[in-house]
Amino acid sequence: MLKNILKIEGLSVLNKKEQESVNGGTGTCGYTTTFITYDFDGTAYETTVTDYGVSKADALSAVSNGGNWCCASCGSASWL
Repeated sequence: MLKNILKIEGLSVLNKKEQESVNGGTGTCGYTTTFITYDFDGTAYETTVTDYGVSKADALSAVSNGGNWCCASCGSASWL
C-alpha cells in the first residue's frame, strides 16, 4: 500500500526529524494543569501537575479541561 501511496504526484515521505516537527516532537512538549479531587468526607484538594518531555498529543489531552501546553515555545514558558 505504501508503494501505491508514494506514486501520488507531489507526495513525499518525511524523515523522522521532519515528522517530529509536524507532530510537535516526540517528548518535546510540556503542560501544566490543575484539577480538584475530593476526599471521602467532601474535602476538596487542588492539585497542579506540571510535566515536560511528553508528546504533543499527550500534552493536549492533559489540558483538555484547562491548563497550559507548549512544544516549540517551551523554552520561554514561564509556567514550566
